[in-house]
Amino acid sequence: MMKNILIGTIIFLLIGGCNKYEDGPTISFVSPIDRITNSWKYDEVFRNGLDITAGEQTQDLIYTKSSIGFAEDGRFSYIEDYRDSALETGDGFWEFNDNKTIITLIYDDANKPNRTLNLTRLERRFLWFSENLNGNNVLTFKMVSNE
Repeated sequence: MMKNILIGTIIFLLIGGCNKYEDGPTISFVSPIDRITNSWKYDEVFRNGLDITAGEQTQDLIYTKSSIGFAEDGRFSYIEDYRDSALETGDGFWEFNDNKTIITLIYDDANKPNRTLNLTRLERRFLWFSENLNGNNVLTFKMVSNE
């Protein structure tokens, strides 16, 4: 009986220790690169808890009509649809940090600043991350697979 409790405790601690991302998954047998390599659409976007998905409260970016795709070779492409202006598209390079919890976006357009995205969920169908802006604004993104 004591042996079963000890084995159960060890398994629980090992699985609990494998949870790299705040919102999941607890464990995955698919590499982070394979999970992020996809075309993603914005499902929900929040700024400091306020839903801005439709683009009415922030720079008129309409997230529901925008998307981003990550390729295995370290390239990404994006489409951003702004209210009352032209569609913006572009490319760049992306990279993980050492423990695969942060993605840095480096745009080909030198006028666009690099972005640092803190991953909170990374699955084949779900990509969630947050981004700190100017110290007191936090954007939270919940994306779903476009496939």
